[in-house]
Amino acid sequence: MRIHALLLLLPLVACSPAAPEVRSFPAVDKIVSDTAASYDELVVRLTVHAKLEDESRSRVLASTAPEKRNRWSDEEDERALESGQPVILDEGGFLDYTAPVLENGTAIAVVGVTVRGDERAAMEANAKAIADEVAKAILALSPRPF
Repeated sequence: MRIHALLLLLPLVACSPAAPEVRSFPAVDKIVSDTAASYDELVVRLTVHAKLEDESRSRVLASTAPEKRNRWSDEEDERALESGQPVILDEGGFLDYTAPVLENGTAIAVVGVTVRGDERAAMEANAKAIADEVAKAILALSPRPF
């Protein structure tokens, strides 16, 4: 019986996308950790995503959540990257704000900020300000690691 159950799961495992290759992005890690520390009372999670030249989808480059690092980006992160528009989600009392990093009108990366707070408008304004700060720091990187 156990073998039958395992055989039923095999197609699901075979179709699941493999995790991306483990890579390090120290300059992006520093931006994320420094910014999160500056807004410690607000930030639940801060993450930067980008699509690398040799990959078909975007990945997490840096995050305050270690379990997110070197994983493929979530659907809302991909959506923000493709559309060039922010995506806002409510996450159980937190607000998740995902904003593209735009260079000459093209999204080159995405900043995901999950914040805490009491009022949605203030949470959204705070998340946007934090995402903008991270975006400016990413745009200032030279050379850029992605």
